[in-house]
Amino acid sequence: MRQVGYRLTDSIGKSLRSVASSLESFGLSVQGPAQQAPEKIPRQVRIIKFDEKAPVLKNNVFVAPNASVLGDVMIGARSSIFYGTILRGDEKAIKIGSFTTISDGANVRGSTIGDFSVIGTGSILNQCTIGNECLVGQRVVLNGVVMEKQSQIRSGSILDPGTKIPTGELWSGSPAKFERELTEEEKVALKELAESSYQLGQIHFEEHQKNSLSRYGDKVTDNSFDSGFA
Repeated sequence: MRQVGYRLTDSIGKSLRSVASSLESFGLSVQGPAQQAPEKIPRQVRIIKFDEKAPVLKNNVFVAPNASVLGDVMIGARSSIFYGTILRGDEKAIKIGSFTTISDGANVRGSTIGDFSVIGTGSILNQCTIGNECLVGQRVVLNGVVMEKQSQIRSGSILDPGTKIPTGELWSGSPAKFERELTEEEKVALKELAESSYQLGQIHFEEHQKNSLSRYGDKVTDNSFDSGFA
C-alpha cells in the first residue's frame, strides 16, 4: 500500500512540475523579448537586513554568489567578499575599508578592517581591529585582536584574545608570538597583494555581471560612505 501511495505522489509531483514549466514558458512568450533579459546578480547572494539595519556597499564591491552579508555591515569601494564568506553584523557592526579582500570561507563578526588589507581563506575574526595594509594568513583565529598597520600573521596561527600586534611585525604560531620585523620590501608587498586581490575580484565581478540578477535584495548603496581610515 505504501509503495502504491509513493508512486501516486511521485506521479502527481511530476505532473505539477510539468504544468508549472509550461506556464512559465507561456508567460515569457506573452511578456515578449524585452522582459526576457538576463538576470543581473546570482540568486544565491545573501545580503540581508537584520533588526532594521541593512548592509551598506560602496562602488565596485564584489560579493560572491554564495557569500552572506548580514545586518550592520559597511564595505568600502573596490573591496571583495569571496565565496562562502560570512559577515555577521547582527550583534556588533562590521566596517571594512576600500581595496580590502575577505577570502573564501572567512567568518567575520563585529570587527573593523582597514584599507588594502587581506583576510586569508577560512580565517575567523571576532571583535577585532585590523589596520591598513595588513595580511591575515589562511585559517587564522583572532578574538579581540588588534593589528596595527603593515603587520602580518602567518597561516594557521591562533592568537591569545586581546593580543596587540604593533606596526611592521610578523607573528606566527599557536599561540602566536612575535617572529620578526617585516622588511621594507615586505611592507610594500602587502599593499601590492591587496591591489592584486582587487583586480581578481573585479574579474569575478564582471563575469557574474554577464549572467546575474537585477538586484541584491536588501542591499543598500551609499556613495558617501567613508571607511574612516587615514
